[in-house]
Amino acid sequence: MSDPSPYLRVGDRVSFSFERENEKGFIASNGFSSKQVNLRFVPGKAESIPNFQDAVFEVHVLKNYSALSAYYHALEKLNTNRASVSSLITNRPGYREEDQQISELKRKFEAEVKYNEGLQERSLGQYVCYGHVIELHHVKSQKYLTVMPSIAAEENSEALMVRLEEQSDLSWFKVLPRYKLHTEGERVHVDDQVVLLNLRTQHFINCEQPRGSSGASPEINAIQSNL
Repeated sequence: MSDPSPYLRVGDRVSFSFERENEKGFIASNGFSSKQVNLRFVPGKAESIPNFQDAVFEVHVLKNYSALSAYYHALEKLNTNRASVSSLITNRPGYREEDQQISELKRKFEAEVKYNEGLQERSLGQYVCYGHVIELHHVKSQKYLTVMPSIAAEENSEALMVRLEEQSDLSWFKVLPRYKLHTEGERVHVDDQVVLLNLRTQHFINCEQPRGSSGASPEINAIQSNL
């Protein structure tokens, strides 16, 4: 942001850390060769991480994805995929009613994308308060921190996998205070300890120690209870 603030705002670029004993690790992911998210320990500041951009997220406002969901659901019913919709509409013999429906859903989806982009732009600089729902946009990969509701985490079969994906309502996170010193409605300070609750799955972001491999990076997953 142009004028530094001690409080978190929409549009800020941030990194998230977990601490244990004398070590600090930052949530990071390559986002390309691997979309999985883990914790990278460093001896100093976040800037000490090799490929520091792996750990940078931009705070985005809560956006709407109802048209996106309807559009992709319709494509799945036709047993197709996102990339083939153009040929589906233009090449099929006869312009059937289902083609018109797909075309209309696609138009609504594209309008929703433009609206969401404008919403983010208009919301830049707004303060993030406890209780607000945000999205975390991974700057390097242009993907979003996402909880996968049907995929178990690798290190804990009772937890859900967290990885970087295209934006959707699975990327909605409610910001909660780690301690009772703060209450919902208060502004979030950039150095506060926070809890991230996925709004769709009602799972909390968690750091899981690897099993039987001291050299492996801890896994970032999502669990039902915030211990």
